[in-house]
Amino acid sequence: MAATSFIITMSPKVADALMHLPFLQKLNFSVPSINANIESIKDHLIIIGFGVNGRNVARSARSEEIPYVIIDADPEIVKIEANEGEPISYGDATQEIVLQHAGINNAKVMVIAISDRAATRRITDFARRLNPDIYIIARTRYIQEMEILHDLGANEVVPEEYETSVEIFARVLVRYNVPRERIESFINHTRSDGYEMFRSISKQPYCDSNLNDQQ
Repeated sequence: MAATSFIITMSPKVADALMHLPFLQKLNFSVPSINANIESIKDHLIIIGFGVNGRNVARSARSEEIPYVIIDADPEIVKIEANEGEPISYGDATQEIVLQHAGINNAKVMVIAISDRAATRRITDFARRLNPDIYIIARTRYIQEMEILHDLGANEVVPEEYETSVEIFARVLVRYNVPRERIESFINHTRSDGYEMFRSISKQPYCDSNLNDQQ
């Protein structure tokens, strides 16, 4: 147990070192090429993961004509969506070179919509170091992950555990015939109080940022 924290800290560095070994470099590791002119794109959105959350973000970005690129680690999803015209690329977003090929230096917002806790931490850390000005929104399953992700540089962290609880009580109120406007008011009030409390957990200034200030 005493070595666990050391292993967690060192594992990304070990992985990066291994990727530079000659025998691994001879293997056919694909480097994503989302857009040949990615360096000319500015203020775009980077979506990590193309599950339900990633798809909804892409759909809303497309409807508002916000430029975006997607990175996903599932080659089948990438193949299908690329054929449908999505600006998607296969890659491991925990690798700096993959983020660079997505235009991290010029991006305005990044949404990390994957369920892998360790990968989310590493992507957040790399994204913040590669682009100090990027606005990072990370998804996490559990509330206790919020402080860690804020400390690594996430501006906003959305905990599914909390959002699920909100959805559950909303459905309960529906069954008791509570008017929809009262339910929505209660949801908004609960989210406002809850996220304000969560923000106070972090000692980093990122969580106090306002999207309006970025525009």
